[in-house]
Amino acid sequence: MNCSAHSGPAGGRVAALFTFMEANPTLPHGAMHCRPRCGPMPIKPKTKKAFKTSIIFLCLALVACGKKETSKDEDTTKITAVVPVRATTIITGSVPLRLIVTGHTEAVAREKLVAQIAGRLLTLKGTEGSYVAVGEPLATIQSKEAQSSEEGARVMLSEAKTPAQRAEAERMIALAKQDQNGVVVRSNIAGLIATRSANPGEFVSEDQELFSIVDPSDIVFVADVPLFQISQVRIGEQASVLLPTLPGGPLSATVFAIKPQADSSSQSGKVVFQFRNLSAQLQHALRIGIAGTAEIVFDVRHNAMLVPKSAVVRDDETDKRTIMTFGSDSIAHSVEIVAGPEIDTLVSIESQELKPGMNIIFEGNYSLADSTRITLNAPRPSADSTETDKSTSGGKSK
Repeated sequence: MNCSAHSGPAGGRVAALFTFMEANPTLPHGAMHCRPRCGPMPIKPKTKKAFKTSIIFLCLALVACGKKETSKDEDTTKITAVVPVRATTIITGSVPLRLIVTGHTEAVAREKLVAQIAGRLLTLKGTEGSYVAVGEPLATIQSKEAQSSEEGARVMLSEAKTPAQRAEAERMIALAKQDQNGVVVRSNIAGLIATRSANPGEFVSEDQELFSIVDPSDIVFVADVPLFQISQVRIGEQASVLLPTLPGGPLSATVFAIKPQADSSSQSGKVVFQFRNLSAQLQHALRIGIAGTAEIVFDVRHNAMLVPKSAVVRDDETDKRTIMTFGSDSIAHSVEIVAGPEIDTLVSIESQELKPGMNIIFEGNYSLADSTRITLNAPRPSADSTETDKSTSGGKSK
């Protein structure tokens, strides 16, 4: 038996043992551990046969141990971590480029309601925020003359001494009471009472303001737009305004004006949006000072690469964004991307290393190390079932 043919440490030890035996054929069993004192000793045939048999068994044991160690080392190198993930493919679609800003409603014009004569307010109806109709009476003013006549008639009645004097004073009081109705002040427009400046029983002067009324068509939305983005806004551009307190979702609007003065502290400018085609119900519900958001679609980007928002991982320290992709070898690779505008649950991305149809991981990608072997938890949805091609009218192609 030739044990030198076996590789590894065990094979080497066995080969050395047989080399020593061939060089010392007369050694007895166990003589490898001591030096002969009186030269070679004769070995009986049976002893020699038993010695060789022992050596053969020892050789087989060493070779078997060497194979077991080698097999164990090979199995250890094959152990690889596998991470379960969910994946999809990069799709393409049209993405509107939006400008979203915050603001509130304001009135660009107010109708003042004033006292037509000087006198005392007998009645004053209406509170701030209430809706009034055209021609609705809101105040009654008693003139100073009518008030003086009544007071004078009462003084005459108190000083009357004869029945004739008493009858004359009562007649004058009756005439004065006929003027008690006074002058009625009516609303010139239909709208909302914005301010109320007087109360019943007070004396008012001529042309003193009693109310200010806002026509609903004069209520606009004023938003603060950053100065570096205000160049993207153009007068007459279509927009939508979302007021959370009003029912029905976003309201149609257009850019009405861009105010020339900028706010140096916030580095923003005022943009005025005018509402369009409001229903009667919305006009009655519209108020001043309602906070909301305005959205302008100033461009549309076609054939943009789209991935689920959850596929993009942001590094808080470097502010870089990456996605994990993989090929047929199921090895995940990290690719740095530039995130763009969003549309529903998707976000547009840009990268020279990516192209439509490539596999990307959207679940299980957080804390996933580069070059990790992955396995899919569920079948990937096809691009046809998730592809979206939304475009906005009025946008420009890019």
